[in-house]
Amino acid sequence: MVRDFFVNSQFPRDIFSRGSLSLTTQEQLKKLQETRFAMIVNPANIKFEHQFPVGEVKLQEAVYQPICQVLAESTQTLLQLQNHPKTSNNSLNSLYQALMILTGIGYIHPAVDEQTCQERKPSTDAFNNAVKAKAIYDEELSFLASPLIGTGVVVNRLEQLFLLAKSSNQDAVQFVWQNLASQGKKVVKDGKTLETEEENITHLKTVYEQFSQERLLTLQKLGID
Repeated sequence: MVRDFFVNSQFPRDIFSRGSLSLTTQEQLKKLQETRFAMIVNPANIKFEHQFPVGEVKLQEAVYQPICQVLAESTQTLLQLQNHPKTSNNSLNSLYQALMILTGIGYIHPAVDEQTCQERKPSTDAFNNAVKAKAIYDEELSFLASPLIGTGVVVNRLEQLFLLAKSSNQDAVQFVWQNLASQGKKVVKDGKTLETEEENITHLKTVYEQFSQERLLTLQKLGID
């Protein structure tokens, strides 16, 4: 719901509440400053030029880049960003606007506190383990649950199998290839099926290296392992 508010999602207009109490301006500010934000993409993939309904917009790197750098290190509240050496020179409104835009683009997501994340993790682990086990046989499910942001994260079949192998201390490439080969399946690269075992293993090694360098740490920070 926090993300929905940030990206101005439309809700049914027949929803109403009776006797609701509004927060004062200071209470709203306190709640906002306590909201945490987590990076949900590989920082190397962040771009500062984007196409919006109004046209192409270039984000101010002087504002956005430091925020992304800080969030790439760890989850932060708005108040922490206000006080961080790299981002403290930005006004509250500037930080707030940047967080809304980065959320809308899909680079960051509102996050829960660490205690709530740890309380959720046994449940999300159980769900994710079931999804990863199913990935051995098909690619029907392509989301894993993050206890940190309370929603699903796109994780393709190969990535799920890499995580499954890692959790059982197996060689990831051999694990994936043996499962595919046992089902008579082969890897498809650029629309072309790789026919030989050597071609398949070579490609899987490349994909696994990219996954380890570019994706794994982000997933782990989101509580997905």
